[in-house]
Amino acid sequence: MPSYDLSKHDLLEREVARLPLQAQVLFPFEAPFLKLHGVTDSSSLWDIGCGDGSWLRLFRSAFPNSTSAGLDHSPEILDYARKQNPGVRLLLVDEKNISELLLHGEFDVALLRFSLQHMSPDVRNRILSALGSRKALTRVIAIEGDDHSFAFRPPCEAIRTLLEAKGRKQAAQGGDRHIGSRLPELFSRLGFGLVRQDSIPITSKIGWDTWWNVLGPVILSGADKTQYGLVDQAISWFERNRDNEHALMTASLYMVSASNSSEPP
Repeated sequence: MPSYDLSKHDLLEREVARLPLQAQVLFPFEAPFLKLHGVTDSSSLWDIGCGDGSWLRLFRSAFPNSTSAGLDHSPEILDYARKQNPGVRLLLVDEKNISELLLHGEFDVALLRFSLQHMSPDVRNRILSALGSRKALTRVIAIEGDDHSFAFRPPCEAIRTLLEAKGRKQAAQGGDRHIGSRLPELFSRLGFGLVRQDSIPITSKIGWDTWWNVLGPVILSGADKTQYGLVDQAISWFERNRDNEHALMTASLYMVSASNSSEPP
């Protein structure tokens, strides 16, 4: 995925520290919606872009009779995934072999969690087209964000500017930080049926520090060398408002599912 190169040691270190907390915080919100989108305890799920395996470990615990596998393009982060998921099939993939694996793999649910946003449009379309072309009935579930859903009370111009900078930086590398709200259109355009979308609000009521520890590093990473003053302003805003009962940080997750068949199962 061009906008998520974990061969860069500093990014790898940051992510293996952040991803377990992200999974721990968000999975309780996601799990009920997974069931609404067709995941059962007998599902066979492939986690495409499984990262360090934290989410996959929680999924296996919540759906103990399911089967699962993880796929990622980073050999470095798959080493972490193996430690958390002993005995689970974990596959190293690249742009050349992933379509063939997805076309013929043995699974009935394909999960793309915060991975489509990092793909170029060409890779994204090829992966989804392979899933849509499978002979086996398959449910495809995507979980993504959209930076337009972020809101801060009181407003913080520094954070908003950093989010915009992060979006431009990721777009320059082929990604799309606004894909979450556009997923239904994407699935429909590629011929999927039974498209369903749910918006899951995540607010600082989960814990001010928890919210910031999960999403703060992502926001702040949008800065370039000329914008470090904005980072200081954003951190100061957080510190100033963490004990303000009227302050709030919110964002939305978009869970969208679709079937490679227009017929209900």
